[in-house]
Amino acid sequence: MVSGWSRHAVHAMALIMATVGAAYAMDASAHPSPARPSSRPGDWASDDDYPLAALRDHIEGIVGFVLMVGPDGAPTQCIVRVSSGNAELDDATCRLMMQRAHFTPATDAAGIATTGTFSTSVRWKLPDDGKYSVPFPEEVRLEYDVAADGAVSNCRLTSSGKVAGYLAKDEAANRCAQLGPFSRQTDEQGKPVARHVVSIEANIITNLP
Repeated sequence: MVSGWSRHAVHAMALIMATVGAAYAMDASAHPSPARPSSRPGDWASDDDYPLAALRDHIEGIVGFVLMVGPDGAPTQCIVRVSSGNAELDDATCRLMMQRAHFTPATDAAGIATTGTFSTSVRWKLPDDGKYSVPFPEEVRLEYDVAADGAVSNCRLTSSGKVAGYLAKDEAANRCAQLGPFSRQTDEQGKPVARHVVSIEANIITNLP
């Protein structure tokens, strides 16, 4: 398998992602009380949210953005004001903020809930030692037939989504070559039987510099 690929073991990821430079954007005459977070902005994104493509390419960055907040306290729009220079980081930031951010809404001069804005930044930073692990949502399937005498045939490796890009071109041949022959297969009555085997893997990509 490709170097740096680890299976069946989840490691804690030590990357750092924190909000910095929080600021409230407001028009004092129209919004005597600005929109305020109802939970810690630092909790709106976690270590596990680091975009896979950015992890693979060792990309870090700071994304400055503004959220438009509706009268119900939910964000209605996210606008990147300062790009990290990487679309994956920019897109992930706004996607997470739209999903997880919530506010005590802004109020007008009469104390009625109204629209408001909230501005801050998210810093995407890889761990200082360069080590990280992150699970892939896709799976790898190894399928093959085992004859009654234990011989293996019809072996094939299939994968889905982004995980396919991490498999070597000769991955299927290498894995299939390592299979069997198995011992003679019998049922409960001792009669020879054949089997079809499907092995499904949950995978984790690990960078170990």
